[in-house]
Amino acid sequence: MNTAALPPVHLVLIAECDSTQDVVQQLADSPAGQAVPPGAVPVVRAQTQRAGRGRLGRTWVTPPNGALTMSCRVPVPADPGWLPLAAGLAVRDVVGEPLMLKWPNDLLLPAAGANLVGWGQARKIGGILVESDGTTAVVGIGVNTKRPPVCPAPWATSLAEAGLPYARTDAELDAWALDITRALLQRLGQPAAARRADYLQACLTLGHRVEVELPDGQVLVGFAQDITGSGALRLETRHGPHEISAGDVRRARSQ
Repeated sequence: MNTAALPPVHLVLIAECDSTQDVVQQLADSPAGQAVPPGAVPVVRAQTQRAGRGRLGRTWVTPPNGALTMSCRVPVPADPGWLPLAAGLAVRDVVGEPLMLKWPNDLLLPAAGANLVGWGQARKIGGILVESDGTTAVVGIGVNTKRPPVCPAPWATSLAEAGLPYARTDAELDAWALDITRALLQRLGQPAAARRADYLQACLTLGHRVEVELPDGQVLVGFAQDITGSGALRLETRHGPHEISAGDVRRARSQ
């Protein structure tokens, strides 16, 4: 990874919090924020997270160092729809290629279990949340490293459970947080065509009949055909094509 042209990245490690998203957003008013050098990109990693936020209002609890839980603040790029997609690529750059992506923000392991409705054989290993004020964006990333005592859902798994290498110590988790942030910055600065080509290779959503629940609750069913230049999902339905910028995707029940 060529990081010579990237801004510096400053890690803030905290023992426990409700959500690393909130910590990053409040960083400027905290003592930890005063230590962030001017021009540096802040990244917060929590050893324990009590109320991590996900899309659609979902929450989760992370036991001590049971997962990588981190958030970083980056400038909003000219193509903001690519933020969660670029973040997924960044995690894959660091964690490794067995990791695949489900549009727009899930981190998956393919062929990791028996067929489940809506998931096939894939299992979720983490996710991404982007919250933006239009100028800067806070990108939250969670990666399950060890299986929790109580699994939150039948489609969830961890790197350890899958027999894959994972960060075990504070030092290793800190290194992942820093490397993923740098990889995200690099992905955001990558030529758009090359980034899109990389995403198309890593996306498990494409080529399948899917159901997409839109933010207003409407559900569209169709064939996941492509990812557009703006990062939208192109869905071919029986009523014609749709370009979807946000939604919750699952395999259609007939599959």
